[in-house]
Amino acid sequence: MSRYVIGVDGGGTTARAVVLTADGREVARAIEQGAVVTARAPSDAVESVRAVVLAAVEAAQVELPVAALWAGLAGAGREPARAAVEAPLRAAGLAAELVVGTDLQAAVYSALGVGPGIVLLSGTGSVAVGRSEAGL
Repeated sequence: MSRYVIGVDGGGTTARAVVLTADGREVARAIEQGAVVTARAPSDAVESVRAVVLAAVEAAQVELPVAALWAGLAGAGREPARAAVEAPLRAAGLAAELVVGTDLQAAVYSALGVGPGIVLLSGTGSVAVGRSEAGL
């Protein structure tokens, strides 16, 4: 297992992946076609994540499995949909540790880190999220 980690931002239009060293240094990025997670047909989203991860590790010249993969995916906000995509991603052997979250979680953390602020997303769907210093 390599000591690298990968983050994926998977939307309905594009999926982006970044490969980082364990200390947070960026090694490579990749962009592929995205797909929305659905409980009935998770295979499109699974293939989108798999494709962007493979492109990213090829660009980074890194071997799979990596230490950890976090994928923030459009449509993964409901537990049945999240679970339907997480199980086959685990089986694909991309990473020793794998977590699937939402694209909104990815955007909020990317924009705010752990601090307070407001994030407004506008695309196929729109949402506004605010977080205070208390984390609310």
